Amino acid sequence: MVITTSVYGKKNSQLALGFLIASLIVFVAIYKDLLILLARYWEEAGSYSHGYLTAILSIALILLNKKFKSLRIVNPSYVAIGFIFIMSLVWLVGSVASVNTIQMLTIPLFLGLIVTIFFGWAGTRILLVPIFLLFFSIPVWSILLPYMQYLTVEVTRIALTLFGIHFQINANAVSIPQGVFLIEESCSGLRFLLVGILLSVVYGHLNYSSYWSTVKLVLTSILIMLIGNYIRVLIIIFIGISKGMSYPLVQDHANLGWIVFAFLLIPLFIVAYRINPGVPCSSNSESEEVNSNRSDCKSEGVFKFSVCFAFYLVAISAAPLYAGQLTNKFDYKLDLNRSNFRASGEWMGPITYLSNWVPSYKSYDEIYTAQYNKQSNKVTLNVLLYLKESQGNELISSGNRLVDKDIWDVDDDSKNQVVLGKGNTTNLEVNKATISSRVDGQCARVWYWFEIGGNYYTKKWQAKLYGALAKLQGNFGAAFISVSTTCLESNKLSDAVLNEYVLDNYQATRKSIKW
Repeated sequence: MVITTSVYGKKNSQLALGFLIASLIVFVAIYKDLLILLARYWEEAGSYSHGYLTAILSIALILLNKKFKSLRIVNPSYVAIGFIFIMSLVWLVGSVASVNTIQMLTIPLFLGLIVTIFFGWAGTRILLVPIFLLFFSIPVWSILLPYMQYLTVEVTRIALTLFGIHFQINANAVSIPQGVFLIEESCSGLRFLLVGILLSVVYGHLNYSSYWSTVKLVLTSILIMLIGNYIRVLIIIFIGISKGMSYPLVQDHANLGWIVFAFLLIPLFIVAYRINPGVPCSSNSESEEVNSNRSDCKSEGVFKFSVCFAFYLVAISAAPLYAGQLTNKFDYKLDLNRSNFRASGEWMGPITYLSNWVPSYKSYDEIYTAQYNKQSNKVTLNVLLYLKESQGNELISSGNRLVDKDIWDVDDDSKNQVVLGKGNTTNLEVNKATISSRVDGQCARVWYWFEIGGNYYTKKWQAKLYGALAKLQGNFGAAFISVSTTCLESNKLSDAVLNEYVLDNYQATRKSIKW
C-alpha cells in the first residue's frame, strides 16, 4: 500500500524534520562536554577508535533511508518527552557519581527519543538500526576485556602445547626461550570484535529482511573475530620464536592485527552471502507503521510541534541546570586539621616518615602521611583527601587502586570488624590486605576504608553510590584512609597491632577531617 503523500502530510513531515534538527542542536549545546568526552575515547588508539566510523555509518544509513524520507503522516509523542526527562536524571546520576559509562550510554537513548518526539514511535523503528549502531562506540564493552584476555591466554596455552613449544605462563605473561610476551587487555581482540559486529549489523540491515538472518550473521562474526584474534597472537609468538623478539612485526603488532582482520572479512562476507535473507515484510507493514504514528498528540500542525518542543527543552535541560547549581553552590568546607593528628593513648607521633608504600590513587587534593610508634610497634597512617570530586578527579575510579600492581602483590584481601568501644553506636568495618613488594620483598599489613560526608564505607560501589547521593546534597568531598604496619609472624598479630591503633586514634582521625 502506498504511503500517503498529500500536501498536508508533506508539510507535517517538513515541520517535524525542522523541529528535530532544532532539538538536536539544543542537545549538542547542552551536552557538548559529554560528546567531547566520548570523542576523546574515539581518538585514543584503543578499543573504541572505530567510533568516528560508527557515527559516519549511522548518519549515512539515516540519509539513505528511503522509508524514513517517504514518511508523511507523523505526530509528536508526549510519552517520549517523559522518557527524555528520565534519561536526563540517569545522566545526572552518572555525572555526580563521575561514572563515564552511565553518562555516555544515554547518548544513543537521547537521540532515539528525540526522533520519537517528532516522528512518533514508528519513525523511530525505521531508524532503530542506525541509532543502535552507536552503542558499539560507547565504552561500556570494556567490561568484557578481562574475560576475553583470559580466553586468549588459555587458547594460547592449548595451542602452544599442541605445537610442542616449550613455554611457561604466569598470569598473562607467556615465556618462551626467546623472551616474554605479555597478553595485555588490548590483546584480547575487543576492537576487532566490535568492528566485526558493527559491519555485520550494517550488512544485515541493508540486505536482509529477517532479523533472525542478521542475528545469525552477528553470531558468525563473533566466532570468526575471536578465532582470528587467537591466530594473530599465535602468529606474533611464532614470529618471535623464528625471527627474534626485535623483529618489527613483534614490536608493532597492531598493524598485523588489521591485516589479519582484513583477511577475516573474506570468510565473513562469504557466510553473509550464503545466509538466507529472510521473507520480506508484508506490503501492509509500511502503512501500519505510518498510521501507528497517530498516537499521543492527536492533532497535527505547528502548535502541537511547538508545545512538544517547549516541553522537550524543559526535560532535556532540567538535570544539567541542577548539576550546575550544585557545583556553583559548593562551599569548600572539607579540610585537614593536622593539629588533631596527635597520637592518643600510649602511641607516640606523628613522626614524619617516608613509606615505601603509598596508596596508588591519583588526582587527590591533599595527602597526610605519618608514622606512629608504641614500643616496638609502628603504624603508618595515610589520608588522601578529595576536596571536590569531579570527572577525572574522584575517589572511586578505575585508575585508583590499593597498590601499583607492577610493584606490589596483594594477598588475603578480606574485611574485619573493629569494636570501637563504649560511646560508639556502630563498629568500624575495614578492608584488610597483605601486600608484598616485588622489588625488595618488603611486606605490610594494610587496613583501609573510605570516608564520605562523615560516614565510612568499605565497598567501592557503596562509596560510589553514597558519594553520588552526597553530591546531590552539595557535599563533593571524599577521603581514602589507611593504616599499615610491617608484617609480623602472622596476619593475626599484625591485625592486633592495627586494631589497637585504631581503637586509640580513630576518633581523632575522624575529627581531623572537617566535613
